[in-house]
Amino acid sequence: MLFLRDAIENQYVYLEYSLRDQVFGSVHPWGSVDPVASEEFGEWHPLGRATTPLVSCLQHAVAPRVITDVVDDPGASTVVAKCGKLDEPVPAPCQLSAVQRQQIQTSLALPGRYPSASTSFEVACRASTWEVFAERVGTEDFSMLYLHDADGNQYTFLDYGLGDDDWGSVHPRGAVPLVASIDAEAWHRRGGASKALVRCLEEAADPHSRHDAFKRWAQTQYVVMV
Repeated sequence: MLFLRDAIENQYVYLEYSLRDQVFGSVHPWGSVDPVASEEFGEWHPLGRATTPLVSCLQHAVAPRVITDVVDDPGASTVVAKCGKLDEPVPAPCQLSAVQRQQIQTSLALPGRYPSASTSFEVACRASTWEVFAERVGTEDFSMLYLHDADGNQYTFLDYGLGDDDWGSVHPRGAVPLVASIDAEAWHRRGGASKALVRCLEEAADPHSRHDAFKRWAQTQYVVMV
């Protein structure tokens, strides 16, 4: 629980909790039950008569580097620094640096993922395309992207399919230790990375991921309740 205030000194209560490794919560005016915002998989939504600028302001107060846009609103005046994708081509598997190879090996060896490799990792890295690389390391697909945070720090994002889910990891560019793992589409902090940073990078990697995940979760709840 946190206590927040807006620009004209109205006060609010912020509640946050986890369900199935995902972040949910709500914001309520001090002394009132009715929420002004809901948080679903880390994505904030205005409720009642709350305005987009107000909810953006409260979200920014909770986690200044969160970059999720509440809704598209030309009248919104709050500007939040964003994470994003770097417009830079990634190397082919046969062009990977030693650090990038270590990042991939570390990612594939994380708990819960069991790729069925058809060759050694060294042979897989001789592939000229990521499609062939995926076949050799035993994943359904494989991709690499470069991301940046609000301070300009750069990261390597690895994404691959196993079963029906997406798995992967995020590493500081030029380093092997993780800042986040992606486990069956759920993002988790690693190595002391802040919640705000991981949310920011997730939104940069896939702006629709949280919304789609929430819809899947809601459908599951409906089936269970019926």
